[in-house]
Amino acid sequence: MAGRGRAPPLFAATLQQWGAAPALVCEDGRSISFDQLAGLADDFAAALPDEILLLAVEARNRVEAVVAYLGALRSGTPVIMHHEAAAAGHILDHYRPDARYLLDEASGAWRLEATPAAWDLEPHPDLALLLSTSGSTGSPKLVRLSANALDANARSIAAYLGLTAADRAVTSLPLSYSYGLSVVNSHLAVGGSIVLTEASVADATFRDMLHTHGVTGLAGVPHSYELMDRAGLLADLPVSLTTLTQAGGRMAPDLVARVAGQVRDSETRLFIMYGQTEATARIAYLPPEQLTLHPGAIGRAIPGGELWLENGQGGRVAAGEPGELVYRGPNVMMGYATARCDMADPPGPDVLRTGDLAIEIEPGLFRIVGRKSRFVKAFGLRIGLDDLEERCRAAGAATCCIAGDDALVVVAAAATADLDKARQALGGLDLPATLFEFVEFAALPRTQRGKIDYAAVLCAGHAARERLLLADGSAIERVARLYRGLAHGMPIAETDSFESLGGDSLSYVQCSIAIEDALDFLPDDWETLPLGQLRARAQTDARRHAHWHMIWLESDIIVRCLAIMLILFQHALGGMQGGADVLMMLAGFTWARFQRTRLLAGRSRAVFLDFARRYLLIYFAIMLVVFAHDRHILWRHQLFVSTFHGDWGGILNPYWFIESLTWCVAVTCILLAIPAVRRFATLRPTGFGIAFAGAALMIHLIGGRVGDAAGHAFRSPDQTLVYFAAGWAIAQAGRPLRLALFLMLATVSALAWGWNDAHVAAMLVAAGLIVFVRRIPLPDIAGRMMIVIAAASFYIYLFNIFPMYVTDTVLHAKFGEFWVAQIVASLALGIGAYLIVPRARLFHDHIRKHLTLPYGLKSHI
Repeated sequence: MAGRGRAPPLFAATLQQWGAAPALVCEDGRSISFDQLAGLADDFAAALPDEILLLAVEARNRVEAVVAYLGALRSGTPVIMHHEAAAAGHILDHYRPDARYLLDEASGAWRLEATPAAWDLEPHPDLALLLSTSGSTGSPKLVRLSANALDANARSIAAYLGLTAADRAVTSLPLSYSYGLSVVNSHLAVGGSIVLTEASVADATFRDMLHTHGVTGLAGVPHSYELMDRAGLLADLPVSLTTLTQAGGRMAPDLVARVAGQVRDSETRLFIMYGQTEATARIAYLPPEQLTLHPGAIGRAIPGGELWLENGQGGRVAAGEPGELVYRGPNVMMGYATARCDMADPPGPDVLRTGDLAIEIEPGLFRIVGRKSRFVKAFGLRIGLDDLEERCRAAGAATCCIAGDDALVVVAAAATADLDKARQALGGLDLPATLFEFVEFAALPRTQRGKIDYAAVLCAGHAARERLLLADGSAIERVARLYRGLAHGMPIAETDSFESLGGDSLSYVQCSIAIEDALDFLPDDWETLPLGQLRARAQTDARRHAHWHMIWLESDIIVRCLAIMLILFQHALGGMQGGADVLMMLAGFTWARFQRTRLLAGRSRAVFLDFARRYLLIYFAIMLVVFAHDRHILWRHQLFVSTFHGDWGGILNPYWFIESLTWCVAVTCILLAIPAVRRFATLRPTGFGIAFAGAALMIHLIGGRVGDAAGHAFRSPDQTLVYFAAGWAIAQAGRPLRLALFLMLATVSALAWGWNDAHVAAMLVAAGLIVFVRRIPLPDIAGRMMIVIAAASFYIYLFNIFPMYVTDTVLHAKFGEFWVAQIVASLALGIGAYLIVPRARLFHDHIRKHLTLPYGLKSHI
C-alpha cells in the first residue's frame, strides 16, 4: 500500500470505532456507516500503486471525494484537495502529482489517472494534506499540513463547539476550502455525520435537506449568510439545528445581530470564528454568550492554542494597542510549498504570524483591525493580490498592478491592451465581476523610491467607482452616497448598513427617505439591512413623484419637525413650550435605535467622542462667536453646569438643551461602560429600558431638583434624563409597556408644568404618535418640506440664536414684532448649515485620510 510508515490522523485511523453509526448521508437519503466508510477508504487506498507518493483529489462535495481523501490519509499518502480540475490546472501542472482522482463530466464517473514521476526527495513522513492558500486565484503556493495538525484542529473544534456523535453537519462549503474540510474532520472525530450536497445555501433543495435529514450544524462565510438571509432560510431554520458557525472574513455587525436575533429564542448557538489555512482551519472563536457584548471580535484562542500581539520589532504590545496577531499551536502548518521539492522539507516552528493587525479588547479576547499583507477577503474568499498580479502578467499584461481592500479590487495598467488582457485573465476566476474596478493610467503612480504606489491605485479605483455611481442617477445610488458619507470617506462594503456605519438622527431622515424612493416603500428593519440587500430590492424603473403623490413618513420624523417648529415659535412669540422636551425624548428614542449596538459592544468612549464631534464642536464655535461679541461667558456655561443652577442669563440661554443633552448622553455612555449593566442590557433590552426610565424617574422625584431656582428645575438634567430614558425605553418596549411609558411621560410633564400647560399637550401628541402610529401619509410636497426641516432640526436649533438676537435687539426696538422674519431666517440658516456642514466634514475626513507628513509624523487634524 502507498505511503507505508506514515501515521494517519487519529480521526481517520479510527473510523471503524463508531461501527454502524451513519457517517455520510447523501442527498437521496442513502446512508454510509463508519464501518462502510472505513472499508471504502481502505479499498481506494489499496488500489493506489505503491509508487504513488502524491495524490490530487478533485474536492467535490461527494462521497467519492470524501472516500479518496480518507483513503489517502489512512494509507499515509499526501493528498492535494483542490478545486474543480479546470480551475486547479495551474496547481496540478506545477506539482505534477503521481495520481489524480477526478470527475469525468461527460460520463459522470470518477477515474484515477496514475502518472508517477521520479522524486529527488520523497515527501516528508509527517506530510498529510496540501491546500491552496489563496481562495480562487489558482496560486501554486500550497500549505503543508501534518497528520497531527489535522487531528489536533479537528478535536479542538469539536471541543469548543461541544460536538458529539449526535451531531450532523452539511457540506455548505467546498471541501477544497480548509473551513469546509474542517467541518468534516471535526464531526468524524466524534462519530458525528455529514450530509453531502453541492446545492447552494440559497436553493430550496438545501432548505429541504436541513429539515429532512435533521441537520444540527451549519457553517458559512459572510456571503453564505447574506444568501441565506435573502432566501429566507434564516427565518426557517429546522428545530434540529443547534450550532451555526461563521468564518472566512468579517461579517457585517448588522447581519450578525440579525442572525443572532433569529436564533435568540431557540437552542441554536452562533459561533463567530477566525482562522487561516496555515493553521489547518481554526485559530480563534467567540463564545455565543459574548456575541452581543463584543460584536466584531474574533474571540479567544481555540483549546490547545495561544494568541498574542507583537509590534514590528517582535516585542509584545501594550494593552489596548494594535499589533500583529501571532498564534502558537499544534495545528500550525509545516510550512509552505512553492515547488515539488518543498514536499520534503521538515516542519517549521509551531508559531504563525497571521499578518492581521488586532487589539486585545479584554485579556485573551481579540478584534481584528487591519491587515499587513497583500490579501483581501471578499465573499468569504481570501484573495492574494500578488497572485492576481502574477496571473495578469502571465497573460501578457506587462504593466498591470493590483491594489485592493475588502470592498474593491483595483486593476490598473498603463495601456488599454494590458487592461483588456487583465480582464480576460481574471474573467476565468470564480469571483464576482463587481469586485473589480479597472483603471488606466498614463503612467503607473510610484512612490519616491520608485515602487508602485498601491495606495494611490486603490484611491483612484474608489474614485472611479464613485464617479460611476454618481453617473448612475438611480435612487439606490443616492442611498449608497449617503452611506459613504456616514463612513467619513472610508470605503464601504455591500454588507454595511445604516446601523453598522454609525448612523444617527441627523442622517436618519435623509437615508430613510432615500430608501423609500428607491424601493417605493420603507422596510420596517431598514436600519439593519445591508446595502447589497437594499440594492437587490430596488426597482430598476424608479418612479417619478407627482405633486399629488402621497408619501408615507415615519411618525418620529413628523414629530421631530413639529418639535423644532414649536421651539421656533416659542422663541419668537413665547407661550408655546414643550418642543425641547419632545426633542429630548426623541434623542433617547434614536440613541436606542442607532447607538445601542456600539454601546453594548463596550465602545462608550468612541460613541461619546462621536457625539462631541458631531454636535458639540459647532456649539463651541458658536460659544467663541458669543465671546468675541460679549467678551464674557459665564463659567457655568463653559463647564456645562448652568442647568444645575437655574442660571438662564445671557445670549447662551437658549442652549440649555445642549447642556442637558450632553449630560444625558454622558450618563448613558458611563452606565453602559459598566460590564454588568451592559450584559443586562444585552440579555434583556426591554428590562434595561424600563429600569433606565424608572431609575431616571426616581432620581428626579427624590433628589434631582438642585440649585436655588426651583421654578427652573424643569431644565435640569435630572428632569430631561426622564424624557431621554423614556425615549430609550419606548424604542425597546412592546405596545403594552409603551402605553405605560406614554402615561409616565404625561404625568412627569404635568407634575412639572400643570395639566393645562402646553408641555403636557406637546408630550401627549408626540409620544402618542410615536407609540401608536408607525407611519403617516402626507401630500408629497408637504411631506418633503417636513423631511428637510426634520433633517436640519439640530442646525435650525443651533443657529436660531442669530435671528433671535437680530430681531429682539435690533429690529424689535425700531419696527415692532418681526417673528415671521425670525422663523424664516432660522429655517434658512439651519437648512443652509445642514447642507454645508456634512460636506465640510467629508472634506476634512478626506484631507485627514490622505495627508502624509515626513519622517513618520502623524496628522492630528
